[in-house]
Amino acid sequence: MNYKVKLSLIVRDVDKTCFCAGAKELSLPFVPFVGLRLHEDMQVYTLATVGWADNEQCFYCSVEMSEELLSDGDLIDMDFIIETAKNSGWVGFNKIHR
Repeated sequence: MNYKVKLSLIVRDVDKTCFCAGAKELSLPFVPFVGLRLHEDMQVYTLATVGWADNEQCFYCSVEMSEELLSDGDLIDMDFIIETAKNSGWVGFNKIHR
């Protein structure tokens, strides 16, 4: 049995003053749970929340990511995180909210 999962990805800037959101649907062979790590291409997504929508018979899960300043001074910025997500089938990310 597979379980329908609707994911939302919230990407925040390093100061957490703005964010952008995307979405993706997938099917899992088990019930998702908080802390589950999903590996896709170059990125790892950790489920922050999990809920069940009875009327849709699916799970709603959220993932939150932030820009990251690395020790060598490089910044993994919102654009990179969003482009990586889009390349893995995520959609949305049309507006930056402040």
